[in-house]
Amino acid sequence: MSCIKQYQRRAIEALARQKVFRPMEIKSGAKFFLEGREVFFCGISQGEGTCSDMHDVDFAVFSRLEAETKPLPKTLRLVSGAVLVREAKTRAERNAIGNYHGQLVCVVEALRHDDIRLDLVSFRKIGKKKSYVSIAG
Repeated sequence: MSCIKQYQRRAIEALARQKVFRPMEIKSGAKFFLEGREVFFCGISQGEGTCSDMHDVDFAVFSRLEAETKPLPKTLRLVSGAVLVREAKTRAERNAIGNYHGQLVCVVEALRHDDIRLDLVSFRKIGKKKSYVSIAG
């Protein structure tokens, strides 16, 4: 597994330790919205192997960028929570990782689902986020 996924997973787990997530179901054909704007399913951050301290605890990862999407699971998938992954926007977000030397810094933000209807899931941000350096290894 690449370091990008490991660092992203560690950031997600740091949020999970704050008990900010609610379980949800991800199903094929669903559309996802964050504060009225569509977000796209990137995949599942799986709790397995050496990249995870929280084994068997999976999280759905979303992005505002459609180009990064993955097909939704064909069957219903229960996850422990959801995050939005994005590039760091502010100096505080970039500096939150410590020694920043020009690498790409990303942020995972905890999402809470407010409304789940048939094939439509509405999320909101809850103000919890964690930065990480996105480097390939």
